Amino acid sequence: MESASKDREQITKNDLDKIFAEQKRYYNLIKLELEIFNLENQYNNKSSENREMLEKIERYEKEINLYKSSLHSVSEEQQYYLKEYNKILNSTSWKVMAPMRMVGSVFKGITGRRNKR
Repeated sequence: MESASKDREQITKNDLDKIFAEQKRYYNLIKLELEIFNLENQYNNKSSENREMLEKIERYEKEINLYKSSLHSVSEEQQYYLKEYNKILNSTSWKVMAPMRMVGSVFKGITGRRNKR
């Protein structure tokens, strides 16, 4: 009887050891799954941040391109008016009329002084 009792105790102890080992294994699995879940969340957050950053960069690039194109058109317009201005200054009629403009500016200066008093 004593040996049967020891056998039962031994079986029970072996069963408990197996149960504890199994529980420890499940605990480690759950721990790993939680770690994986946490890492997936971190990955998703970083991915979302990266997407937002890329969208911001795209918006800024579009804005920069818009400013560049408007600067280019303003520069072209400025070049056009500079050319036209130089054409006028080099034209014969402008050179011929230069003395008349000087006389006109003298009269404007005289009449401007009278109006100020």
